[in-house]
Amino acid sequence: MSKKSSKKKDSAAIGSEIMSTASIIVDFMKQQVVNNLVTANKQGKIEVPDDQMIKICNYIDASMTTAFVTSSGQLENVIKKI
Repeated sequence: MSKKSSKKKDSAAIGSEIMSTASIIVDFMKQQVVNNLVTANKQGKIEVPDDQMIKICNYIDASMTTAFVTSSGQLENVIKKI
């Protein structure tokens, strides 16, 4: 295997690892937002009925997922330059 082909494979593996890590970070962020909202609701800092809280959390999750998918191309472009 040539150095060029080996380097490209290494770059692809690194890119895959970076994208996977970014996805894990986004999942953590989504969970943290939900946890913070639920805690604030329980502490009386906000007043949202449980059924509405579920809907709000679902919208937050979907919105953050969509934003990540939409913007991940920018990250992939940077990875290609490595």
